Amino acid sequence: SDEEAVSEELVRSQASSAHPLLNAVPSDAALILSCTGFKNALKALDDSTMLIGQMFTGDSGPFRSFLHKAAELSSKGHLGAMKNSGMSISVHFGGNAVPLLIVKTGRNHSDSTSASSLLIRAASALSLHTSVKTVDSEADSPLAGQSLLIVSPSESLVQSAERHVTGRTSILDAAGLS
Repeated sequence: SDEEAVSEELVRSQASSAHPLLNAVPSDAALILSCTGFKNALKALDDSTMLIGQMFTGDSGPFRSFLHKAAELSSKGHLGAMKNSGMSISVHFGGNAVPLLIVKTGRNHSDSTSASSLLIRAASALSLHTSVKTVDSEADSPLAGQSLLIVSPSESLVQSAERHVTGRTSILDAAGLS
């Protein structure tokens, strides 16, 4: 009905405003965590006593190791302003549970270049795939002007996230999300 359509659109709009990184999460995500503070999220994801870390690292030991390294960098103060950035982590199933991390690096990528570089080097050392995607500041998107760091064990999942940012489709468009 028209009322249900309006309600779904309202839910999408509110979710997009409150958690803009959801606009970059591919629509096949089975599990999503979106946070406003990267540092605190890393603490929870790296804590081996909490189920959340196990849920969001999927079947990937290297990704788990990457989150541990990122948490270590954060605790030593090496993430700078990025520690307060929004982040989203999702799990996608394609035979295995495959994680995808998306972190805002800021409006001016150079503000967080050293933090981004540290995270990219840590991911690369573990054979994870990375991308830094800058959304055009003129784009009709809640992510306009933002730079995003995308990390996953799956190159195709990183590429999918990039397409979802530029194509303006995301998990927010998935049927039955509301």
